[in-house]
Amino acid sequence: FLAYTFVMSWSGVIKYHGTKPKRAPNQVFVANHTSLIDVIILLQLMPVSVVGQRYGGLAGLLQDKVLGCLGGIWFNRQDLRDKKFVTERFKNHIKDPNNNPLLIFPEGTCVNNKYCIMFKKGAFELGATIIPIALKYNKLLCDPFWNTRTHSWWSHLMQLMRGWAVVCDVYFLEPITIDDGETPAEFANRVKHVIAKKAGLKSVPWDGYLKHVAPGPRYKEALQKRFFSSLVKRMSCTDLIGLEQNHLRRNSFSSSSSVIYRNGSLRRQCKSVLKEVTHVNGSNHSDFSF
Repeated sequence: FLAYTFVMSWSGVIKYHGTKPKRAPNQVFVANHTSLIDVIILLQLMPVSVVGQRYGGLAGLLQDKVLGCLGGIWFNRQDLRDKKFVTERFKNHIKDPNNNPLLIFPEGTCVNNKYCIMFKKGAFELGATIIPIALKYNKLLCDPFWNTRTHSWWSHLMQLMRGWAVVCDVYFLEPITIDDGETPAEFANRVKHVIAKKAGLKSVPWDGYLKHVAPGPRYKEALQKRFFSSLVKRMSCTDLIGLEQNHLRRNSFSSSSSVIYRNGSLRRQCKSVLKEVTHVNGSNHSDFSF
């Protein structure tokens, strides 16, 4: 009843497609994630035990007093010990056929319903049957995306209530199991592509966890290395000669390129790529000094 009340307050128009999954042991529901209202929309149709990050304020009250009684499992993203404990709770929960189905959002964060980002592999390491659920919102009358960095749960609810209507299509897809020889990460990626295709989302390999934690130097360096390698291969030998001579003449470069030139491994890689490029183009790579 509470889920119906919430949906009515948004003037919600929800359409469910496909066969409603039956309760059974050793199965996990996974879905793309746009907002906490994803849970409410699914609860309007059937009870589920939600897995998610613990929030404070009104969202925390909803987790403890409402979703908690349905068997919700909450964790602290920063606590590694908490994650190990939660994994054991996952396994124990799905073994009992009397428990509500376990609902996991593998993206780990709210996404704007244009993209489907990387699925974390935790839900796909349980050896369970995966029931994919694709949620697609029509943003013409209201944008349901919850940006947790700029809006509290309360202000997000007020925004939905002030909108014209929340329009959503929910697709229950065929169960999927892991193939022989398939890794959990590959399995997660396969399920992600199925959901993205059905919901009309663009599947990308971005890690949603970086929304909450700043990337470390090694991660930045790896991206710079990949970008520089792609840049060198795309540029002509003449462009590379001009780029190097300009760098030596000015004795300075942009901050990202300075990092690249200061890094010995990247200079060696650039040199090897230049040899390959000049071999193809027939130019003399000895003009370059790295």
